[in-house]
Amino acid sequence: MNMNQIITMVIRIIMRRILGRGIDAGIKMATRRGGSEQNHDLTPEERATARMAQKSVRKARQAASLTRRVGRF
Repeated sequence: MNMNQIITMVIRIIMRRILGRGIDAGIKMATRRGGSEQNHDLTPEERATARMAQKSVRKARQAASLTRRVGRF
């Protein structure tokens, strides 16, 4: 392996990490995931509904994870 190939490989690894972080940050900003800003203009009933939806999503993810674990055996 010559020096040019090694440098190219290292640059690709670094760029992949940087681009991945940038894409993740952009997705988080677009969806406003986990931000307190999204609850400022909600009524108390809407907040309660949003909390229930978040709990449902969490339970669904846990169930999917458990199903994947059980499926391995």
